[in-house]
Amino acid sequence: MSRRATIGLWLAAALAAGAQQVEHRMGDYWVSTSYEFGYRSVLVDGNREAYRAALNYNNGIRLFDGFLRMNSRDGHGRWVDEVVLTNFGAGGDPYQATGLRLEKNQFYRLDAGFRIVNYRNQLLALSGGGHGFNTERIFQNYDLTLFPQRRVQFVIGFDRNNQNGPALSSENIAVGRGSGSEPAFPRDRFFVFTDDLRRVNNQWRVGGNASLGGGVKLSFLQGWDFYKDDTRHTAPGHRRDDPVHGMTPFSRLGIHSDPNRRLSLNGRLVYAGGERNFVLDENIASLNPTSNVLVTRQAYVLGRGRRNQGSGDLTVAVQPAEKWAVSNTTSLHQTRLAGDSAFVELRQPPNRLD
Repeated sequence: MSRRATIGLWLAAALAAGAQQVEHRMGDYWVSTSYEFGYRSVLVDGNREAYRAALNYNNGIRLFDGFLRMNSRDGHGRWVDEVVLTNFGAGGDPYQATGLRLEKNQFYRLDAGFRIVNYRNQLLALSGGGHGFNTERIFQNYDLTLFPQRRVQFVIGFDRNNQNGPALSSENIAVGRGSGSEPAFPRDRFFVFTDDLRRVNNQWRVGGNASLGGGVKLSFLQGWDFYKDDTRHTAPGHRRDDPVHGMTPFSRLGIHSDPNRRLSLNGRLVYAGGERNFVLDENIASLNPTSNVLVTRQAYVLGRGRRNQGSGDLTVAVQPAEKWAVSNTTSLHQTRLAGDSAFVELRQPPNRLD
């Protein structure tokens, strides 16, 4: 079978409209818009799964590119001075993105983003078809800056990364180690799992920026990153749950000064202390072809891991004359890993030769 995939793509003239920016007045705002939409038609000649793994576009009416901008006429709107909205892929494309900016001069600026990625890969080349994905990943990000034009600013942020959908994975499991008898779980046997992916990553941030005068600026950011993976794996005669939950608080401190001055400083210090709790609950059942005995194994693992990591660098530059300067950079890095776990395995029958 041919592995190549050729793609045909047309925009129907009756339904397509090119991007043309139009500006008009609406109340106390100037509004400019631009939209490009049409009909996407796709013809695939060759391996359709190879095409879906690479691009995955399909037929339908789409918004290829959209743009909306609103500006207050005098720069002093009641609630907002500028609105910018962008989008592409709306209508069913596997890759879609929407961006939004709201700004009120001297008071706030909000930047938001929303993206969708639909991924499919069912190629037989991946472990003989034992690996595959048909998942949807949604990205969200929100950043709010208070008093963006002032000497002291405050920032608040939130990100979310969510992945869901069915998938296939495989694992080589060997339990029997006896000689003269075929084990219940031979080494050349792979279990193919049907996975239900459920992964979520949320991050919260708060901090501030300050201009101290003399070209010196300070910035500080404190964040908390929460991760959760509750994916379940199932196969005939086999069940495995291995959830992972954890949180990573992190801090970032920075100092920057004008590089054109005789003495300039640039430094950054970052620290993160993460902790993950994990559990493995696995139950396997298989028939020994030699002894014709049903062998079961149940394994349970419980543990916690901790990782503390810090890094920093500071550059000091002195410029006594216009044509030469002396600088020194000092860096440090530290990583510490620690953790503990417990393992229990129950096997029936207990005979290692089954």
